[in-house]
Amino acid sequence: MPASAAQQFYDMAATLVADLENRRPALEAELQKIKTRERDIDAELRATHLGRKRLGEFAVKIGMDYQCPRCWVRHETRTTLRPVSSKTKDDHFACDTCGLDVLIVMGL
Repeated sequence: MPASAAQQFYDMAATLVADLENRRPALEAELQKIKTRERDIDAELRATHLGRKRLGEFAVKIGMDYQCPRCWVRHETRTTLRPVSSKTKDDHFACDTCGLDVLIVMGL
């Protein structure tokens, strides 16, 4: 004999709850990604508000080394660019902090 209508509705509700509970880890992971992205966007928005001010305070060199423009403009962090060997007469630099890779073309 089939279960009562009430029992069938209860079983359906229990199945729905189990499905929701099974989705919880994926939902929590997705929420964490969203929160991380929100922090990244917020930091970029702050940088847009401060960009012109930081540009005005940008020092091309720190001592004898070139300063990383990305680290300064985005985070107001003074980091130097590391020269990278090149087989051309162009100058190549890299930032170990933010990963910026710069090729300065020195002409023909």
